[in-house]
Amino acid sequence: MTSTSPTSGSGSLLPRARFSLRSLCGVVVIAALALAGGVGCGKPSSKANKVTNPLETAALSRVRAAGFPVTLEDLNAWYPEVPAAENAAVLYAEAFAAMAPVKPTDTSFLERNRSVLPKFHEAGRRTRCRYPVDCTGGMRALLPHLTKMRSAGTLLTQTAVARSRMRQPAEAVELLLDAVRLANSLEAEPILVSQMVRSAILGMVVQATEEVVGSGGVSPEDLVRLQDGLIDAEKRVSELRMVAGELPFALGIFGSTPPEMKLALENLDEGLQKEGAKLKDYVLSKKVPADRAEYVIQLDLVREMLSRGDGQRMAAIQSLREGAATAQRQGWIITPTLLPGLARGLERIIEARSRLRVAVVGIAIERHRAASQRKVPLALSGLSPEWISALPNDPFDERPLRFKRLPGGGYVVYSIGPDQQDNGGRVRPPMAGDVPNYDVTFTVAK
Repeated sequence: MTSTSPTSGSGSLLPRARFSLRSLCGVVVIAALALAGGVGCGKPSSKANKVTNPLETAALSRVRAAGFPVTLEDLNAWYPEVPAAENAAVLYAEAFAAMAPVKPTDTSFLERNRSVLPKFHEAGRRTRCRYPVDCTGGMRALLPHLTKMRSAGTLLTQTAVARSRMRQPAEAVELLLDAVRLANSLEAEPILVSQMVRSAILGMVVQATEEVVGSGGVSPEDLVRLQDGLIDAEKRVSELRMVAGELPFALGIFGSTPPEMKLALENLDEGLQKEGAKLKDYVLSKKVPADRAEYVIQLDLVREMLSRGDGQRMAAIQSLREGAATAQRQGWIITPTLLPGLARGLERIIEARSRLRVAVVGIAIERHRAASQRKVPLALSGLSPEWISALPNDPFDERPLRFKRLPGGGYVVYSIGPDQQDNGGRVRPPMAGDVPNYDVTFTVAK
């Protein structure tokens, strides 16, 4: 499911204390990341959901054979229940409820929430998590846990930076790991907006890690713990799981009644709100079954591409964009509305993966410096295998991550980023949004 969701900036992630997937469609959030995409409707009617296209039937069979969900009921079961005594979500809910009702931009935010920090640490000790989401509700499903998660991530990472500045590096590292655990609590949730929130929190962790490890004073043992935590977080990122979760929600749109379908599409695309009469005719037309077949075939293709491994991520994004263009030329409406948002969502998940990778390599450099009188290595190749078992590739082009030594004794490790251009380690300006000509960086000035 796609929606709008920020990855940086201040303020709460979403403007409501409780929100539904329906509400997410029409929300415009001032943020660095703006995604538009698909939502699910209620349970599809059997008549509307009847499949007659043999290519669509074959694609759905392949999806099921691969173990991925097709219906909203499948999706709900795919997000496995966890006994309350083992469920981290129970403790996170208590921590969220205990947070002071102040915005992260408030100068009292950290102090007023200091007493809540042990609750997040306790919740993070549990390794299994399932938030109270009923996916069978489609776009009516509620995601009450997401409203506080970004604020919680801000609390943990900003407090880590504050502790680092107070010369308490061990406490700072523990808070960063608590933030990683908070992000990982969303690992199994197969909804795109949830993975955007998770990516946002991991982005905060990487940004805070730059300052914490760059300030020096972190022990070799804590550098290893932090590096291992980020490596583990990156292993848990799954573009395939996110894409698989999209299909049931989209089929909910296709299988809903014409009025519900029209409402969902208007929520997804403001431009369609101006085409009321045309859209009303379309959802009643015979084009919808062909439109749906194309969407299912495209999702199955992308699922299969992502199943092949790392090298297919950018090809999958390109396939989605080409599929949207083809569907638009056919005069269809729903597929070209849904696919671009999913492509942008995938791109942001890959960006989160790249942030984790540059941070892991940056920590390897800091481990090297701690053992060599603060000397920066001449090349990244000198880090493996002593300081990192293997150097990760840039997920945007599957080539080695880039590295530059900086004047004054610092360095930058970087990925080429979504524009797939090497911009020399150029940092994206704060709150710049989706601007080109920047890289995904991890920088230590000295």
